[in-house]
Amino acid sequence: MAHAIRLHAVGVVSSGPFWAAAIPFLITLGVLSLLVATLSTIGIFLRLRTASLSEIQLRLAALENLLLERGH
Repeated sequence: MAHAIRLHAVGVVSSGPFWAAAIPFLITLGVLSLLVATLSTIGIFLRLRTASLSEIQLRLAALENLLLERGH
């Protein structure tokens, strides 16, 4: 990679081939990131949906304590 950067810096290689090679990788990375984010969100919603009332109350109490500690 460093060699390719040096070649580009001195003008031997243009940036066109670099972007032509990088675009498919970036698209794949973006699609995988979107997939992970979507599955994580669905997992959180399912987890909250199955939570009992007492668990929700405990989470809210913990959140309230956290906010009060940060406020002071």
